[in-house]
Amino acid sequence: MYNLISTTKPTAKKEYDCIWCSEKILKGEQHVKEVGNYQGDFQSNRWHQECHCAAQLYFSENNENEFTPYDNKRGSKEIVHPVELQCNTISKIEDSLKKETSFILNDVEIQKYNKWVDSHKKYSCENTMVNVTFIPTAIGVAVHLECQVCNVKEDITDYKSW
Repeated sequence: MYNLISTTKPTAKKEYDCIWCSEKILKGEQHVKEVGNYQGDFQSNRWHQECHCAAQLYFSENNENEFTPYDNKRGSKEIVHPVELQCNTISKIEDSLKKETSFILNDVEIQKYNKWVDSHKKYSCENTMVNVTFIPTAIGVAVHLECQVCNVKEDITDYKSW
């Protein structure tokens, strides 16, 4: 089971291999970086933007959330599909920000995250896919979780750290 922790769109500082198609992500190319854990192991994966959208399309059309890494056809920028349109819209919004921001869970938030995921899998959804939302405020960053399967939400913010 893969649990997504964060998704960003950095500009490559060096060459990377795309997790979807295995082709190179070139230095200077904007791409998608996902951080998560799979069966308890930390992972950091990089995708061409079009490959990330192709994967989302694959997942939605096949009701699937797993794939064979480095073994897929490179995504196409010409695909017109609701998921692709959503990806393009998100890309345009993120491109307009022109700034990469990273958020890190502290130890308390990591414990809360792991406890919530374990409990949620045990009592609610066997195949939990988690969206993590970081909400910057004037005094700190709030952290909210949402199950992509059943939409159950949880605030795991460590307010004591503010």
